[in-house]
Amino acid sequence: AFVLAIMALAEAFVPVSSAISDKSLYQDSLARLDKIEDPALPTFEEETKEIARINTENVVLKAENVSFAYDNKSPKILNGFDFTLEQGEKVAIIGRSGTGKSTFLKLVQGALLPTAGKVTMNGVEVENLRPQIPEITSMLNQKAHLFSTTVLNNIRLGNQDATDEEVYAAAKKVQLHDFIMSMPDGYHTQMSEMGERFSGGERGRIALARILLQNTPIVILDEPTVGLDPITERDLLATIFETLADKSLIWVTHHLVGAEKMDRVLFLEEGKTLMEGRHAKLMAEEPRYKRLYQLDRPIEL
Repeated sequence: AFVLAIMALAEAFVPVSSAISDKSLYQDSLARLDKIEDPALPTFEEETKEIARINTENVVLKAENVSFAYDNKSPKILNGFDFTLEQGEKVAIIGRSGTGKSTFLKLVQGALLPTAGKVTMNGVEVENLRPQIPEITSMLNQKAHLFSTTVLNNIRLGNQDATDEEVYAAAKKVQLHDFIMSMPDGYHTQMSEMGERFSGGERGRIALARILLQNTPIVILDEPTVGLDPITERDLLATIFETLADKSLIWVTHHLVGAEKMDRVLFLEEGKTLMEGRHAKLMAEEPRYKRLYQLDRPIEL
């Protein structure tokens, strides 16, 4: 028994050496976690200033001469960037990786603060609207996270006060209701973590139903069709544009399928706007844009 106890004790301490050696790998991550503020607890600055709120029925988003760099030694990811989004307007932002598209989205949501310039909603800087941001913006990203609970609960994450009937209505709008009802348990079907039993298009529609329940004036689309086959991509984009017709859209994408549905297309290059305009205008006047569009071989929606 003594020998067995020693062996068990030794096994308990064996991982310690590898943990110590790996500590340096995670120090930066731990430091960032320590800096995260609990949103339920007001900071000193929030306690000493009045929290701003805006009317969410008509939201105008502006970025004025915005620059951003992570530190003084890093290059600027955005450099003198200007942008305006009127209520109901739909804008596609395209460009290669590293041109500042994702950084701009973080600035819009208040996750990052500009190094210079400002991002405002109805004239109020975004950093002063942080508690209200979930009421103003929602995001449909590359891979919607689905939780190990029922389909009903997964959709209701968009608005936990939504009734069952409101969840059903949202599912119908994204053309998912009949599919859900075809399953033995319907809306009470259990979903595994990340929704492995559902296809990419179905997961995207569940995430879109959440956004409809959240009902924000501005919706951000961060490459929601990445990894989908062309037919599924076409169908999902058509559903997105139809169900979000009355919303302001910021659509970040690497390719141009569906760009003709946008009010404006903005091409980012090295943190600045290289070209901007309606799809038809860019096709007629910008050979580079026309070439990129043709390379994508878009399917008509």
